Amino acid sequence: MRHVIILLAMAALLIPTLAAADDQPMVSVESPRQMNPVRPGGRVKLQFILKLKDGIHINSEQPGDESLIPTKVVLLPLEGFQLVSVTYPRPFMRKFSYTDKPVPVFTGAVKLELHIKVDAGVEPDTYLLPVTISLQACDDETCFMPRKWSVDMPLVVSP
Repeated sequence: MRHVIILLAMAALLIPTLAAADDQPMVSVESPRQMNPVRPGGRVKLQFILKLKDGIHINSEQPGDESLIPTKVVLLPLEGFQLVSVTYPRPFMRKFSYTDKPVPVFTGAVKLELHIKVDAGVEPDTYLLPVTISLQACDDETCFMPRKWSVDMPLVVSP
């Protein structure tokens, strides 16, 4: 009997992996784009898109339930560059089997904008800004393991 319980517990751990395993990723990151030129001492907006597979959602940056993992974007330290803010799209309110009330989520193509301040002492050049995106993909019944991406966002500082 003990072996049966252990096997059932191991099988339960595999379900999220099997449910997520197919030929199409649940979430992909579209290449970042610089929205306008920037000079030393200026500010710039960088944009990238998270593409979610049909039937998949991610929690908003403020999911309203401490058990849910928020979508978060962080600029890793790089001298001369500061993340001022991140603009997230307006979320959709949806109720799921695992929530007590509707929660704010993103679906489809999720456009995120990073507002970056460039210090006055930064030399004109092309830089790669190290950004980390963390999120948890879910379907209507299950949330999958949280995931983190590291993305180098190109930024051209002009003279």
